[in-house]
Amino acid sequence: MIRSLAHCLLFPLALAVSTGAVAAPAAQAPVRAGPAADRPASKLLALELARIGQPRELLVEGVLMGFDLAAAEQKQDEESLAVEKQFPGFLAALRARGRDELASIMTERAPILHERLAEVYVANLSDADMRAIIAFFQTPTGKKFVRAMAMSPPASNAADDLDLTEEELADAGKSAAGQAMKQMSGDEWIELVKFGMSPAGRANRALTTKVQPVVATVFTELMTDFAERMRPITLEVLEKYRKTAAK
Repeated sequence: MIRSLAHCLLFPLALAVSTGAVAAPAAQAPVRAGPAADRPASKLLALELARIGQPRELLVEGVLMGFDLAAAEQKQDEESLAVEKQFPGFLAALRARGRDELASIMTERAPILHERLAEVYVANLSDADMRAIIAFFQTPTGKKFVRAMAMSPPASNAADDLDLTEEELADAGKSAAGQAMKQMSGDEWIELVKFGMSPAGRANRALTTKVQPVVATVFTELMTDFAERMRPITLEVLEKYRKTAAK
């Protein structure tokens, strides 16, 4: 389940991963007007970039897709099957509650992801770079790629723990980007490559190693919160079915 959900938070890395194989000069360090604390306009621009590049609605849609994939692939243990046998419909009801809870958590945590990504952006990108990346994200090709990245099926669903490492995130990101690229037309692929080779695209690609730990941390926090919230929900659903069966 963890791996299925993980890829849904990966599309902040989409362009960095997908254009990483394109040979291009290394990005030069951006020229900044001063410390981030003295750049309120830049901080607002960075937040705009985070929100446009990772829309909350798409984050929720993506994480729910991962949940549905995980639910379809999950093998129930003997204890769960025993409860389902005694209370038919219990597992479906629990999944429905879990889906709603996950959507709620992702909605709550999207601003946190945006804030943390904005910190990375404002510290490493010039205002000109951020404007250029925002402009690309708002093009039809940019929007299509961001969505394709978020909705691409994961290559693996093997991880069972709540901690997502940067290495796992990088591998999943490459897989998701490869799947997304298959959905792009030839002209769209050329647009992606052109952007990746532009100064803003190179600056964006240089942020991959800085963005990965941010996404990994937010995702791990989200799944830990989800696991904690599901404990009382599971007992609540079970009690409801127990009372129904007792009537």
